[in-house]
Amino acid sequence: MAYTTDGDGDWDNAGSWDEEGVPPSPADAAISILHDISMNDDVDLGGQTLTIAASKTLTIEAGETLTLAGGAVAISGTLAVEGTIASSLGSITVASGGELFLDAGSTYSFVDNLTVDSGGVFDVDIDLILGGTSTVNGDMACSGSLEYAESSSPGGAGTITFDASSGDPTLTCNGYLIPPTEVDNSPDSFTLADAARFTSSIFTAGSFDDNGETVSVVGDLKVLDGGLTSTGIWTTSSSGDVQVASTSPLFKWVVAAGAEATLTNDVWLKSLGGSGTIVGDGNDLVFFNEEEDFWDFTGTAETNVELYNLSSSTMGRDMVVDGDIWFRSSSTLQYTPDKSVDCSGEVLISGDNGGDVGDSFELTLDGTGFRAGSLVLGRVQNKNHFGILNCGSGPIFIEGSIARGHADNGANELNLESCYLELGGEFDGDGITVTADAGAVHVQGVGESASITNVESDSPIFAHDCEDGGDNVNVSFDEHCPPSSLTLLGAGC
Repeated sequence: MAYTTDGDGDWDNAGSWDEEGVPPSPADAAISILHDISMNDDVDLGGQTLTIAASKTLTIEAGETLTLAGGAVAISGTLAVEGTIASSLGSITVASGGELFLDAGSTYSFVDNLTVDSGGVFDVDIDLILGGTSTVNGDMACSGSLEYAESSSPGGAGTITFDASSGDPTLTCNGYLIPPTEVDNSPDSFTLADAARFTSSIFTAGSFDDNGETVSVVGDLKVLDGGLTSTGIWTTSSSGDVQVASTSPLFKWVVAAGAEATLTNDVWLKSLGGSGTIVGDGNDLVFFNEEEDFWDFTGTAETNVELYNLSSSTMGRDMVVDGDIWFRSSSTLQYTPDKSVDCSGEVLISGDNGGDVGDSFELTLDGTGFRAGSLVLGRVQNKNHFGILNCGSGPIFIEGSIARGHADNGANELNLESCYLELGGEFDGDGITVTADAGAVHVQGVGESASITNVESDSPIFAHDCEDGGDNVNVSFDEHCPPSSLTLLGAGC
């Protein structure tokens, strides 16, 4: 037994149906819509299946309700909703050529299981919650807010799959987008037209364009691969795990006050703001290419930082990092920071494996503060790459050692110029060309471990409270009173 339409008309009109008549509510058998029907009465599917044939339209009129009650709706034609759909853990499938429209005046707060096949269309003009296991292989547009959840309660953990392999799906959200816990495959074209909120989301493939909009991140955010195009601001507003692949750097990442972001892998980005906490957990923040005020962060950065291919980027704030910093490049570059750098760990200045043999990174300090736990110039990663530090006239604080990065790595430069260097460890000049302005450079040892070894300078260097480790040229030890500026740092005759 099945209920089948026999002509165009209203749902409650017996003339619209074959000999079985108008389906009861709740229904007790499957229902087939083979004509254009206006549902002018409430209908309960009672767990049965409702099928809409190709090129035919079922319209749920304003004020009327279709209750799935565990049933299923299969759409090869069009389902136009002006009234209400109550899912009650039912499912909806939009086949190729099928269309599901939720008009502005309609109500459909939660779709439990939605499948949009390749060539199908799901057009939403209201706020909507999707959940269960939903798959979109066709096109989906939403002009309201769009959320994915495991239940009708916002913030749940549903799964939505965008399968680009079975077609060319697009998802456009003109409202406030709240994606699911896991996005198995982002659609080929996923473009925001307004602000979005991500709740513990994972993106693994496909293309996503934030279109310069603001994205609020609640919980985890993992961009594992694929083509994220980011020109907007992504704000982490609560604690969670974060990783962003090199193929999809964030334009600007803001870690809000009170939020703690833990890096579960490297996070590639172009700029950083906020006042929260970043915990690297052995992973790095990688700043990629040029951006104005790339460091505008005033919070706690307990992480390693890589500054990759920077040459003219400005810093919005002083950089304070409780970790290591690597100034790196895939070609020979020069960079002058316009704010101070304070690093508790190692500062490495070098080209990297992406460049040619002999590529270098040159860091020039122009009166800005510079403090590091240790300083390493150059490294070897399949090829020799070199580091150059021009110290300028400001104070330089190295709490530990100064050395080259590898025994086979030479052609590094430390141009002390007219700086005052406070040194807490061994300054080993082996493999480092050291220059100084005549009579200008003073090195003040701090603690009992300060020593200078293998330093050959082209002009005199005056060392105070440092051990002579031998093989030094043009370095004199405790023969001159330090300038008043170093005296203020604790040095004396």
